[in-house]
Amino acid sequence: MKRKVILQYTLFGVLFGFLFPLIATVWGIYARDLPFNMASIVVAQTSDPLYWMIDSAPFFLGLFACYGGIRHSQALQLNQELELGIQERSEMVSQLESLRSNLVQVVEKQVVQLKASARVAREAAAIHDLQEMLNRTATLISDQFAFYHTGIFLVDERSEFALLYATNSEGGQRMLERGHRLKVSEEGIVGFVAAHNTPRVALDVGDDAVFFNNPDLPETHSEVALPLSVRGRVIGVLDVQSTQAAAFTEDDIEILRQLADQVALAIDNARLLNQSQASLEQMETLYNRQVQSSWQKRLAGQSVTYTYNPLWIKTATRIDPTYLQEDSHLLNAPISVRGQRLGRLVFRRDADQPAWSDAEYQLLSESADQIALALENARLVEEAQTRSNQLQFLIELASAAAVHIKLEGLLADVSQRIRARFDVQHCGVVLFNLEKRIATFAADATQPNATASSSFSKASLPADLFDFAHEMFGSEQTSAIYHVQQDPRVSVMHEFMQQRGTHTWVVAPLVSRGAVLGLIGLEEADPLRRFDADELLLLEQVSRQVASAIDVTTMVEKTSQQASREHQQADIVSKLRHTTDMEMILKTAIQELSETLHARRGSIQLRGNDGN
Repeated sequence: MKRKVILQYTLFGVLFGFLFPLIATVWGIYARDLPFNMASIVVAQTSDPLYWMIDSAPFFLGLFACYGGIRHSQALQLNQELELGIQERSEMVSQLESLRSNLVQVVEKQVVQLKASARVAREAAAIHDLQEMLNRTATLISDQFAFYHTGIFLVDERSEFALLYATNSEGGQRMLERGHRLKVSEEGIVGFVAAHNTPRVALDVGDDAVFFNNPDLPETHSEVALPLSVRGRVIGVLDVQSTQAAAFTEDDIEILRQLADQVALAIDNARLLNQSQASLEQMETLYNRQVQSSWQKRLAGQSVTYTYNPLWIKTATRIDPTYLQEDSHLLNAPISVRGQRLGRLVFRRDADQPAWSDAEYQLLSESADQIALALENARLVEEAQTRSNQLQFLIELASAAAVHIKLEGLLADVSQRIRARFDVQHCGVVLFNLEKRIATFAADATQPNATASSSFSKASLPADLFDFAHEMFGSEQTSAIYHVQQDPRVSVMHEFMQQRGTHTWVVAPLVSRGAVLGLIGLEEADPLRRFDADELLLLEQVSRQVASAIDVTTMVEKTSQQASREHQQADIVSKLRHTTDMEMILKTAIQELSETLHARRGSIQLRGNDGN
């Protein structure tokens, strides 16, 4: 375009310039009255030098016109550029307006979606029952986002299947009734998402079309599945389906992903709450059983009754039967703690007095509750004191054991302390020698007032005590054997127990680092004495401490003996190195070795080849 304009201007300038020499030539011919022919033109052109300048007019006018064409083309180009800029600006304004309108729509849509997401998350967090929360969440997501189908899958404990737990659509309800489940990593986009912990979008065209072959959801044209993950672990999948093709944009997926995170957190919180409630209920049940067991044990075979009249309060073994006649003058209220009935309050008025009122019955009932609470508190304080005493005894026993470096002194001390703590006739410690397969009495603490014949002697122990004791008590279980002299399980000990007058034998194995070192035996002559579970547990704890102390003391003794032998050997070597006389070396060696080995006699001999 630019070259064309310049060429037109130049051509016009040249043509216009030819007019000047043409007019000048015609004027010269006319002025000279010459005929119009070539000869006259040559005469006119050569007659005056001015014609030479006039003949250059086409050239100069062509140059000027060319310059004008260049300027005009520049102006045209600038004008075109301006028009193009105005058009582009107009198009840009139009695009910006369209973009602004689209952004407004997108923002409005996102605001609506965020509000919907916040509502779903808020209501999901407010519901603590897991199934109710899942059902409500599935319904809210479909209602708030106008989806065709919403399903919530949870992954089983072994992460093999994703099971449908909640849905909003009719087809989903049919799937729910059938127990619909999908294999993780193998079936559908739900299985894929559960395995890879990443969102997946599917359309009803191409390779994804196979996912929509579901007769229960025939109107689905697009689907997105999002992982429900907590702390990097997939606990389920949120499956959303729409009747529109390509219904899910990147923004939709991001909002749904945030919603899925909130739902996953709500599911995890609901599960934790359910687990906490179950644990609390279990602890409550166990505590109730423990309370009932404690009171049953405490009240076993006992009945304490306090009877009041205006003159005195006396103790009895039972309530007067005349008090218990059912009529309007009897007021009766049970005393119970956590389902365990401890007793009752019984009041009776004389026949000429008015019947009990509801307010009085309410007062008695509330008083019974307070009495039960006070009794339970007293029991707890008593048990705490018992535990404290037991702990104090274990601490004292550990402190006493720590000061001993000899096994004999250790066992003598702890056996006396154990006998005094349990207030029994005898406390004996038997140690096993696994290599020689023998059992020996290492210590025996006897009651101060016991007869001399009841004290043990090693010779009186059964010969096969090791096999019997290691077989019967070679575990970590503490046992109480009543009527020990008649019990066939311990027939090997019958004669021994008869000699010592023992009626009950309580045995706790001494176990350290998985090895049975021996046993502690408590012997009681009183046939009415019973050992409760707390005493057996305390003896088991004591046996563990004693076993550990035996193990440590044994290692200390071995180390000390080894150090003593090494020291003696070093002394002998040192004395032998102080002389080079063979006779003195032999005399020193036999003397030092005899003293070290506590031998009354010893000899050392050098022999020649003749053997003499």
